[in-house]
Amino acid sequence: MYLEELYNKLDEINTDYSLPESWKEIHDIDENLQKYYKKAFKDILESSEDRRSHNHLSIVQLYLQHFSAYSHTGDPRFDKASLLKTIPLLKIFKQSGFNSIMLLPHFMRSERFKKGDKGSPYSVKDYYTIDPSLKDEIIPDCQTDTLFGAFIEAAHKMGIKVFIDMVPRTAARDSLWILENPEWFYWVRPENTDRLVELLKTPIKDLGPASSMSFENINTVLDNLPMHEILDIFEYAPSVSYPEKWERFKIENKDNTDFLDKLVEEFNLITPPCTSDCVNDPQPAWTDVTPLRLFQDYSHQIMDKFSDSILERPPFFIQPVLKASNFPGKVPLDDLWNKIAEIPHYYIDKYHVDGLRGDMFHALPSKLIEKMTQKIPDKKGFTLIMENLDNKAGNDLSIEHGFDYYTGNLFAVIEEGAHSMDYYLNQITGFKTAILNMPVIGDSVPILSRNREKALFQIALSAFIPNGAFGVTADTIIENKLPLNYGLGFSDQMQRDFNELLIKDDRTLSYFNYDCMNREWSKQKMELIDFFKELNSLREEIFSEDIAFKLSKINHEQHSLTWEMCSEKNSYIIHVRFEDEDQIQIDNTKIIYSLNIKQEQEIIKMKPYSIIVERIII
Repeated sequence: MYLEELYNKLDEINTDYSLPESWKEIHDIDENLQKYYKKAFKDILESSEDRRSHNHLSIVQLYLQHFSAYSHTGDPRFDKASLLKTIPLLKIFKQSGFNSIMLLPHFMRSERFKKGDKGSPYSVKDYYTIDPSLKDEIIPDCQTDTLFGAFIEAAHKMGIKVFIDMVPRTAARDSLWILENPEWFYWVRPENTDRLVELLKTPIKDLGPASSMSFENINTVLDNLPMHEILDIFEYAPSVSYPEKWERFKIENKDNTDFLDKLVEEFNLITPPCTSDCVNDPQPAWTDVTPLRLFQDYSHQIMDKFSDSILERPPFFIQPVLKASNFPGKVPLDDLWNKIAEIPHYYIDKYHVDGLRGDMFHALPSKLIEKMTQKIPDKKGFTLIMENLDNKAGNDLSIEHGFDYYTGNLFAVIEEGAHSMDYYLNQITGFKTAILNMPVIGDSVPILSRNREKALFQIALSAFIPNGAFGVTADTIIENKLPLNYGLGFSDQMQRDFNELLIKDDRTLSYFNYDCMNREWSKQKMELIDFFKELNSLREEIFSEDIAFKLSKINHEQHSLTWEMCSEKNSYIIHVRFEDEDQIQIDNTKIIYSLNIKQEQEIIKMKPYSIIVERIII
């Protein structure tokens, strides 16, 4: 439906600009812009593959607002990433053997309090509106809902599933939901926002850095936070303090998406920035988002500490309130919960998306997650992914809420060597829930910024870890070596070094800025496509069987690791060398994959960062 509608609009293209050689190579066409799109879309429309036939997942994490950005003209209106430009590039993922796409947030983002020139994808202004920046100027009357629907349908035509990403613990500070019900939010005077952050970041002496809120430490936190000062900063929502004035304001601004300045001017109120749900957290406040108010009351620990009289004060948040999974109230804001719970169903019903990644779901109350998942009509055909970097917590929460995967922390562990990988293997294979074995994510250090042999070794190693999916970021496939965001694993020195490289390449952090990957797209051939195709083909072959992890053996002196996994018919032994060289004897007829090895008759020399996968028929 959407794809054919968009195809019919391609005749309206009357602009022409140069395309990178790699794009023309993908579809074997060297014609003008309209002919390029017509051929690419015709090829997609004629495809028909079953996206539900895969027994395993191979995932690309895709940032739609960045992947297809390229300096065609020097005019940002045409050079920015768009859904139209991304659709023909889906063929790269297909050629590389990936069968699933996990999107970063694709929703309407806020233009206020933004970091950089375009703001964060996690500063969501409205979950029910596709990011308007994903439109394309060459067909300006084609709306983003049509473009997004066409993107999903194109992926499905190629046998690729699409998962969306949502973070319903927070919203943009000028969320459109404010006009629907300002009591879903917290409020302060504009002049008090900085002071609130200072108070919430009060050091708690008896606790360590970035201490997660728990039943063991909540009393310590409540005793040490300056609660009276914090409570005095919060105000009632404008609809409570000025009900008649608010109704007039709401009517006057019902079609005004940029209403915040008027709201501040008329009511002298604003939504405050959010902090993390940890105390003693060194990271700065999240100035572009504000927490959603999920309950009318507070957890029993807070109520016991301050008595019921606290409900006579304006609604407030502190770290335990933000950690609503551990410290829920008793009385939910039902209309807000319904609004949140409808989001997955809306995208299933309208666009037929195949899954959901839940960002910060570890901080949501269990009953809200249940409400969301209960509205999914066909859970067997829908993939649920729990974002959690703690493997045990991710597994436990996934079991509790019926999720299929959790994100885990392979991107960090894989840099730590053989011992950490051995621990990781034995830990995650003992869990009931599968993990996303991703050696790189959008927030982590770009894997290809490392030594190339080491990077390809880490990627290949990840592909053969059992009890999980395999995945990389989309920009890794086209060999991007620069960060999208300084999120996880970046030292101060690394940030300084990357800042120099970004300036040298005329690049910026793409999470928050318009950024074009000109060098990466200008290559005539995507060299890593065959590398990923081989890995994913082998994964399809190996993990289509019912595979069980059997054992692992580590040699600390030789920095090597071996693990074995078995099915009814085959045993697979993976030999991994992290550092130094070594020689092993293996029947080369049993080797189905190798990387960075040298063979001399019956002796195989394993170089640093080498892998051998051996198959033995049982």
